[in-house]
Amino acid sequence: MNSESPQRLYARSLFEIAEESGSQERTLRELMFLRQTFQEFPEYAVLLDSPAVSARQRQELAGAAFGQALSPDTLGFLKLLIQNRRVLLAMEITDYYSELYNQYKNILNITATTAVPLEEEQRVRLAAALEKKTGKRVELDCRVEPGVIGGLLIEMEGSRIDATVKGELATLKKAVDELPA
Repeated sequence: MNSESPQRLYARSLFEIAEESGSQERTLRELMFLRQTFQEFPEYAVLLDSPAVSARQRQELAGAAFGQALSPDTLGFLKLLIQNRRVLLAMEITDYYSELYNQYKNILNITATTAVPLEEEQRVRLAAALEKKTGKRVELDCRVEPGVIGGLLIEMEGSRIDATVKGELATLKKAVDELPA
């Protein structure tokens, strides 16, 4: 018995369909478009998932709303989600599809947090160093969090490298707290 979640199964199935036609990137863009639409208009996602409206009517609504914006494969996938009342899983399906796409393209998403914005040259050098270290193409998301005080916090694939002043101070505090009285 397969222990994969429905979200992962849907994402994997859609990725395989997109892979057959070489449309993985377009499908990802279309899923991101759907995600944005459902985030901006959550009531529309609820409507498309509602048993109060027939599946046929909900599929027609989706066709009218998205027929020009989505490829036939992605629109068909959305209609399948509607039929199976899984539209509310679209966000998670998009996340898993994105993971599959990144694995396929050897892309690693990394978040770098600093106290002040990195200059463009710093961003480029950091991304290049991380690409050399990981052997993957890095998509760097730089965030500013004044609370780190200084230094750099790197987060990738569940790992965390804390080279911030705040992290060093926390380590020092813990060490002092553990000193015998």
